[in-house]
Amino acid sequence: MKPLLVSTLQVWFQNRRTKWRKKHAAEMATAKKKQDSETERLKGSDEEEEEDEDYNKPLDPNSDDEKLHVLLKKHKPVHALHASDNDSS
Repeated sequence: MKPLLVSTLQVWFQNRRTKWRKKHAAEMATAKKKQDSETERLKGSDEEEEEDEDYNKPLDPNSDDEKLHVLLKKHKPVHALHASDNDSS
């Protein structure tokens, strides 16, 4: 082959590899973003399930006061509603 043709082919293949690397990197970045958002979504639903599981367990009078405080805080609007009913009577 002629030297000019060889260098032209080398440049063509180099450009082709560069183009593939950029495309592959973009696809990997998109896949990572999708995976991260899915992980965050699942993480959020797991936390909600844990809170619901704690709420459904019977309360132990000797249990941690902080747990009781969190459960009461979660339903504070309900308690406020009942308190206003008691004040009006």
